[in-house]
Amino acid sequence: MIESYKIQDVGTALDGRQENYWDGHLKPKYEKYRPGFTFKFKSPEKTIGEHDFRALEFGHWSTQNERFDFLAAADVSFFDMQKVTKIKKLGFKKIGVAFGARGKGGAALAHFEPTTFMINLTRNKGLGAFAHEYGHAIDYLYGGYIDQIPGCFSLSGGQSLATRPQDHAQGTARYYMDLVLQSIIWDGKMQSDSYEAFKKIGGTYWIERTELFARAFEQWVHFQLAKKGIQNIFLTNSKYTNNAYLQPNDFKRVLPQMNKLISKLASLSKA
Repeated sequence: MIESYKIQDVGTALDGRQENYWDGHLKPKYEKYRPGFTFKFKSPEKTIGEHDFRALEFGHWSTQNERFDFLAAADVSFFDMQKVTKIKKLGFKKIGVAFGARGKGGAALAHFEPTTFMINLTRNKGLGAFAHEYGHAIDYLYGGYIDQIPGCFSLSGGQSLATRPQDHAQGTARYYMDLVLQSIIWDGKMQSDSYEAFKKIGGTYWIERTELFARAFEQWVHFQLAKKGIQNIFLTNSKYTNNAYLQPNDFKRVLPQMNKLISKLASLSKA
């Protein structure tokens, strides 16, 4: 069942003021920002239905214009994510997306809830965070429902700090995930420059396996979009130069392993 808050209080047709906002503000803005994509007004139900998301929620404090803006950005971003991952139905009828509806307070831009499979983007800070949180979503979805093993609901190992290779059957999604994580953590027999930098940020959060994967996946999405001449600031940051992300030499090593993993996940999504 698809659940959503409506873009307006009654029905999905546009009234004069909303239509003017869509035609006069949003379409020109996004057609300039994202050339080659034809923007048409869609209801939230249609947007999430096209991609098999379970729900799209708007916070009570979000304005009508903010909801329209979010809906337009989400629509093109879902198609862009499809392009690079080849996962055609991104939501698997299990993942939901919330805009300013499930904030926890504090400085977080966004978060993913493994218990509800909801991605929440904060109202004022959530730009650039969707790819990261979608990385968490597929980590837990494939681990929990597709490539299952007892006692580990995610492919990555979740909050585990394990650094050594895991014993997974060759060719499985978990096997390819571990290859990604090993290439993030190790550069030959030494821990990578990036991993050493992650440890220095402070706290174990930065070296949890699920976080290592989500940040690398986010960078991978940015890289694959750039190859296609696309910059999508709803999905990723505009650049990756700080110590929380893979340094160029390490990303180059991780790239072929991430390609193999995403190819495996895409093939499993069609099964």
